[in-house]
Amino acid sequence: MSQSVASEALPFRLAIFTATRWEFRSVQESITVDESLAIAGTRGIVGRVGRVHVYVFQSGIGLQNAYRVSQAVLSLQSWDLVISSGFAGALVPCDIGTLVNGHAVLLDQAAEVPGFLHSRPIVCDEYFQAKVSEVASSLGSERRSGTIVSTSRIVGTGREKHSLAVRTNAVALDMESASLGQMAREQHIPFLVVRTISDLVDEDLPVDFNLFLQPKLWPKGIGQILRRPLCLLRMLTLRNHMLVASRQLTVFFQEFFNCMSRGSCSSDISHSRF
Repeated sequence: MSQSVASEALPFRLAIFTATRWEFRSVQESITVDESLAIAGTRGIVGRVGRVHVYVFQSGIGLQNAYRVSQAVLSLQSWDLVISSGFAGALVPCDIGTLVNGHAVLLDQAAEVPGFLHSRPIVCDEYFQAKVSEVASSLGSERRSGTIVSTSRIVGTGREKHSLAVRTNAVALDMESASLGQMAREQHIPFLVVRTISDLVDEDLPVDFNLFLQPKLWPKGIGQILRRPLCLLRMLTLRNHMLVASRQLTVFFQEFFNCMSRGSCSSDISHSRF
């Protein structure tokens, strides 16, 4: 059997990490699920699109959860690509649902940073960045490309987001990609960030969601909601934003997986990784 035919017969293993149930479902809905997994206390699913084997995991929110789960998952077998996915906060003007194609991931140095993380930027794989751009263009999706900054807390006000944008020159923020990127780099696996915008750069979140990251602070968070009459209305608006972001993520991944399976995203289908 020739080397090229043997290569074509090999599965392409893709690990996608999401933080929340919403984000997990957004990717899950883009594939037919073949089986469920439980690794490192987190749930996962496996689906296949041609020879592309898609593994999706819900790590939980934050740098530490993302590092712990990805460390366990990536040590199980060989992987061809790692993707950090889900929602992101905008740091530049754009619309809800805009696709973010990360060129690099930067750890916010003003944040409380876990000791296991390095401060060096993580560069995303250029070949797969180009594939993301091709798919987004074919769908007519609005997109932003650039640096993603990972923080250790939820950035909830427009003022904070503008300050972060000036300090980092990033286009969007999340709370997991720096950990996932570092783990992928340590394992020498190509890495991508593909997210959709769920809150705008000038937008204040309706409540301090950091209060809901620890059960002991939940009463304070609930009290904050009850003291603000418009909070529930703004929560509904945020939910609608998340629905839009979720749908855009699902549509993107449906086409991305099909494209990867066909090997038709680019004329360069002989790339050594695919």
